[in-house]
Amino acid sequence: MSNLKISHKFLLLILLFSLAFILQFFKLSKPHIIRWDEYTNLRVIMDTDKQGTFPILKYSESYTGYFFEKPPLWYWTTTSVVKIFGSTNLTLRIISAISGFCLIGLIFFIGYKLFSYQAGVFAILAIMGTHHLFYSYFPGYFSTHSLRSADLDALQLLLIMLSFFFFYLSTTHNSFVKINARYFWIILASLFSALAFLAKGPFAFLPGLIYFSFQLVNLIRKKEVFTDFLSNLLLYSSTLFLIAGSWHLWMYYKFGNQFIEEYFIYHILTRSFTTIEGHSGYTLMFTNYLLNPKLFVSGAMLFFSFFIMIFKYNKNILNNFKLYSIIMGTVIPLLIISLIKTQIAWYLFYTYPFACLILGKFISDIEKMSLKWTIYIPFIILTYFTISYSFFYTFILCFIFFFFLHILSKLKIISIHKFIQLSILTVIIPQIYMNLLHILYI
Repeated sequence: MSNLKISHKFLLLILLFSLAFILQFFKLSKPHIIRWDEYTNLRVIMDTDKQGTFPILKYSESYTGYFFEKPPLWYWTTTSVVKIFGSTNLTLRIISAISGFCLIGLIFFIGYKLFSYQAGVFAILAIMGTHHLFYSYFPGYFSTHSLRSADLDALQLLLIMLSFFFFYLSTTHNSFVKINARYFWIILASLFSALAFLAKGPFAFLPGLIYFSFQLVNLIRKKEVFTDFLSNLLLYSSTLFLIAGSWHLWMYYKFGNQFIEEYFIYHILTRSFTTIEGHSGYTLMFTNYLLNPKLFVSGAMLFFSFFIMIFKYNKNILNNFKLYSIIMGTVIPLLIISLIKTQIAWYLFYTYPFACLILGKFISDIEKMSLKWTIYIPFIILTYFTISYSFFYTFILCFIFFFFLHILSKLKIISIHKFIQLSILTVIIPQIYMNLLHILYI
């Protein structure tokens, strides 16, 4: 029987990863290059290759002739691919597609290691059901980036989540290595944070913010030793500076204030404190986006899950890095992108991985929850989904399916808790299907 259960789990993973593969790679070369960022990234790679200045990035349309807007890691890796296989839409997007596929797999693995196999499965379903990550154009929204586009987001998100996972391993007592495990994992976490910074800049600090804020809180509560906190912080800072700082110092040595003014002052400071290139917004814009099922169909359930988790685990969150990390991993980026002045829809990408881990944890925990909390979930979903989409046929289809599941639960064919879990999947799985259709019929 146990072997049968293992085989079922394995087959489910094969199915999920097959869907992820289709979402990331199928017809990758088909969509035309999209303005503005895909086109700019194409020009940077072509100009760098043509003028033979690699690893220094060139961009003929900038007033300096060089490209100082972003760090170089994505451009270096993609330029290498283009040099080997030639310049096509496929080769321009392949690094992002591979990164996105690995990110989806990593979301499952993190959910599995932190919580359970079920949590990992629900988390991967939530992220594959997120329209915003797979569509490059939304009517009424300026959002041209996706996990498939020739942009920097997918690579940085993968590196951020790898960094977070290694930080998590530093908090566990089991080790895969014989040396001091905590320092080993912190060095690896710092290494991937540095690479994430070289992929797309300051959001690479997110895993470090989660980890060290947790340590700081417990230091204040006298549950953390100051010397441990300080040694971890110094190790993180020195590794980050050694790797990410080296490139910045080299660029400053080569280009001086020209690099500082365009890269740091304009594209980091000015973007944070003023509106540039017409990308304005308002404080609750990204919260509204999270609640918009056209972008993130699980948004309403995320907020419900968030508050239930806060209420249920409120005494344990500050003691439990697993719970603390997925909550803060959602809150910190949402707070940052809501406060900065330049607001673009794809900044929301930084909240999705941890948000999906919250959903995975919550949905998997439904079987352990009191019915007084969970019995209303299907009706909340149905009401929200119908009002948000305003599609009468959506209401009819969902209602029929909910009613069908309810009959099964009344007949004791499935439990009420399973009925509620399936009700949530009734919302998420059709969105995966819609994402697949979008990819298949590009």
